[in-house]
Order: sequence, then C-alpha cells, then structure tokens
Amino acid sequence: MIVVYNLRSDAIKMRKNQANTQNRKIHITLPNTIHQRLRVKCALEDLTIQDYVADLIFRAVQDIAVTENGKLALKED
Repeated sequence: MIVVYNLRSDAIKMRKNQANTQNRKIHITLPNTIHQRLRVKCALEDLTIQDYVADLIFRAVQDIAVTENGKLALKED
C-alpha cells in the first residue's frame, strides 16, 4: 500500500488543532550541511521548518498515548 501525505495541509491542520493547547519548545543542533538541506527541502515543499519538523515528530509518536495517571500505552486502531 502506498500512502501519500500532503505535508503542507497536514501541518496547517495540526497547527490549527494546537492553537488552544499548551505548546512546548525544543532546541536541536544540526550540522550546517543538514540545516541547509532542510531549508531547501522546506522551501521546495512551501513549508516552514517548524511545520515540517512538527509533522515528522507528530507522525513518529501518533501511536503513543499517555494516560492521565502518567502510564504509557500504544493506541489501538
């Protein structure tokens, strides 16, 4: 099965959904060459680096749920 993502529309939807939630910031250090490639990729896809990275992280953790008592669980489909 081939899954095609529209990163731009997904990132915009994610931003709108997060508008009323508390957000956390992260800081990462990248080698200059990787950062340059990332900037070019985002420009080609008409995305901000923020939206691109947030979407990558969202997809990586979307099957993880944290319950109210702090325990971790996998989401079931």
